[in-house]
Amino acid sequence: MPTKHIVAMMLACKPADAVAILLNMTPDRISTLLAEIPSAFLGRMVTAARPGDKETLFATLPPESWRAALSTLSTTEIGQVLSTVAAEFAWTILADMSPDVAANIFAGLPDGLRRLLQKSAPPDLPSGLASAMYVRSAVDTIVQTVSRTAWLDKRTGDVLAEIFGKSVHIAVRYRSDLALGDEDIVAEARRARWEDIVGLLIVTNRAVSNTAANQAASIRRAGSPIEVIRWTDVEDNGVLKRSLVRLVG
Repeated sequence: MPTKHIVAMMLACKPADAVAILLNMTPDRISTLLAEIPSAFLGRMVTAARPGDKETLFATLPPESWRAALSTLSTTEIGQVLSTVAAEFAWTILADMSPDVAANIFAGLPDGLRRLLQKSAPPDLPSGLASAMYVRSAVDTIVQTVSRTAWLDKRTGDVLAEIFGKSVHIAVRYRSDLALGDEDIVAEARRARWEDIVGLLIVTNRAVSNTAANQAASIRRAGSPIEVIRWTDVEDNGVLKRSLVRLVG
């Protein structure tokens, strides 16, 4: 049957049935058909595919095809797709997206699925994605913890937080390799607008080194309230809250 006739038949079917038709084709025929299927319909095929077909479909599609399909879906629909594929492939999908978009989708996943994916995160996760996800997660927690927040610099992960009527600069800093050092603490203290805040809280994903902690203590003794803490997930929320209270107390 000519390619255009098969495509017309698929477009006339329910998207889930179109998936079954496609997967029954030979690899060379699939490649030819994908070149003719509109991206919007391919996106509907992805969301409508039966559970047993969804992962097979993604494994069959070349990267450019599933990128085109996902580009037609809402973040909610992409989240639904992630919930039906294996964790390894979910990370493949997320890693192929813009870090900010992927972090937004990840944050919107159900808590159970998000925790499951976090436990299975690949060690070679792109640093841009890991950073965007960390900043998004930390800032979401900050928003839930304090009275009011505003971005100071979204690009760098700097937030102005209000607690007990006082303003604190929170600098969220992800590090993929080396932990923050004393020079990083000095640089953050110099960047802060002390005339507008009562304190500076530096939040990082790696263990706080002795040199960083000592430098922060030195800056505090000089009269600038500053703290540096490790925050990885909600289990560290107590540390975050206590640090904020100390800074505004």
